[in-house]
Amino acid sequence: MTKLNDLNVFNESGPMIHEIPMIIDSKCGRPVTDKLPYDAPDYLCATSLNTNDYFAPRTCHGDSGAGMEQIDERGRSILIALTSFGTKGCPSNELARLKTM
Repeated sequence: MTKLNDLNVFNESGPMIHEIPMIIDSKCGRPVTDKLPYDAPDYLCATSLNTNDYFAPRTCHGDSGAGMEQIDERGRSILIALTSFGTKGCPSNELARLKTM
């Protein structure tokens, strides 16, 4: 995932986070400020896995347009989603929207 906002949090690897652990969470909820439909089949809901860790990976307000990539079997980076929503203040316990491609 490319991180466009707050590069200080991820300064060890620059603006690119090479790997983020992911889980399926059916309880991932949307923040009050998000007015987009949350039951659309082409959206991913993303939150930090460690909501108590300030340095845990997260997507913030200002990251819109940042891409999520997956490495294919040939080692090529394939764009699979674009960030379309992030919450101001970068709370680790609220979602970010990723529009799947």
